[in-house]
Amino acid sequence: MIGRALRDVLGIRAEEFHPLQPAESVALAGDACADSTWAGRLWAERLRLEGAAVIATYASGDLAGLPAVTRHSFLAGTAWYLSTLLSDNALTTLLGSIIGQAGGVSLGSPGVSVTRRRATDGQSWLFAFNYGDGPASVPVSGVDLVSGAAVADVLCLAPGGYAVVREEPSPDD
Repeated sequence: MIGRALRDVLGIRAEEFHPLQPAESVALAGDACADSTWAGRLWAERLRLEGAAVIATYASGDLAGLPAVTRHSFLAGTAWYLSTLLSDNALTTLLGSIIGQAGGVSLGSPGVSVTRRRATDGQSWLFAFNYGDGPASVPVSGVDLVSGAAVADVLCLAPGGYAVVREEPSPDD
């Protein structure tokens, strides 16, 4: 179960573990899942809130109405907890939302993770990772600090490729 330090970070206490049958799933409900059908599989957990906000609840079964996905602000960050393995569409939707809230850049490309960090002086860096099986294109201009190559408009990443691009300031900056 969750240790004391993680309970503080996550803002929840896991009280009971419910394994699900391989073909079994449990429906989820909440504002986050209004546009799609969210479901959990493999396991479910009975959670008690200790400061976390509820993002989705179990919609049916023994855990109906109880938290399934939570978010908790802790120090300078935010911790998320999934008390079940989300279906692919639910996980994609949730991760897209989390990336957007964290200042990441959504590319709509499966397997590509992109995050932009900005300094107080306006300088920015784009961190790109291609976890996919095929090449990926990332819209950015600047200098790839990993390879030293200049990037004009589009960074091409091979499968398993990564880059840190010090971005050129935009004319609006």
